[in-house]
Amino acid sequence: GDMFNDGRWHHVEFKRHGNRGKLYVNGLLMGEKISEGDTQNLDVIPELFLGGIKQELREELPVQRNLMRVTTGFVGCLREFIHRRKRIGKWSKNNSNGVIACSDMVEQGSFFGSKGGHILVQPRYRVGMDFDINMDIKPRNISGILLAIQGRKDYLILQMIDGAIQFTADNGRGPIFSSFKPKTTFSLCDGKWHRIQAVKAKNVVTVSVDGIFSPAAIGVPGVSSTDTNHGLYIGGHPKKRRLRGLSTQHDYVGCMRNIVIESKPLEIEPEMTSGDISLNSCSLI
Repeated sequence: GDMFNDGRWHHVEFKRHGNRGKLYVNGLLMGEKISEGDTQNLDVIPELFLGGIKQELREELPVQRNLMRVTTGFVGCLREFIHRRKRIGKWSKNNSNGVIACSDMVEQGSFFGSKGGHILVQPRYRVGMDFDINMDIKPRNISGILLAIQGRKDYLILQMIDGAIQFTADNGRGPIFSSFKPKTTFSLCDGKWHRIQAVKAKNVVTVSVDGIFSPAAIGVPGVSSTDTNHGLYIGGHPKKRRLRGLSTQHDYVGCMRNIVIESKPLEIEPEMTSGDISLNSCSLI
């Protein structure tokens, strides 16, 4: 089929007359269907959602069925919405749902603003023996939390401290940490993307920046499991004052993308975010 994610604008038109529906893209008829049965009318709530639907609707089975289980929101720009030959003027944009104005001066990623915020990936996460996280960051501050997972005693934390990247794990017998120190304090705030990888293998931790690994740190032999049972947070934490192993009180500020946890790419949904975070686009200004 045709690909439409080519960076250009495309005109999409859907027409329904009675039980017949037609879909046009860029003026070409792409599909036509007739619904079964004799009904000519649609019995629906007269409310239009653009680019996505409310979280509570997403979880309803009839809605999932109608949407063929596609419940993720649209990522991109929308403009010139016309309904029944009338131009819809001011749309009520909901910034808290990650909707921002369109601009060419943006790039892919999630932006963590200066007011602070975090992403709750999972409310109860057990690290266990091994853990691996990758992310691309373009920071605008030299200090901030990248990842935090706490237990009653054990914890795992990845943070920027004065321009360095430090990865710490505590399996219950004291912290084990590995730190990557770049050439200067501001090396990672150079307006370029940097690939971060943090690995915990039993009682060994190491961290890499742009493929260069710091020396591995080794903890007490035989004490291998990080027994956490609290949330896995990215970019910040709601209870920073109570975090063990934390060397900064700042949430991360800057852009972040391509987060992969345990070989699984992270799909960030709006309801996972809290605070000053814009999903799917980062300003280049």
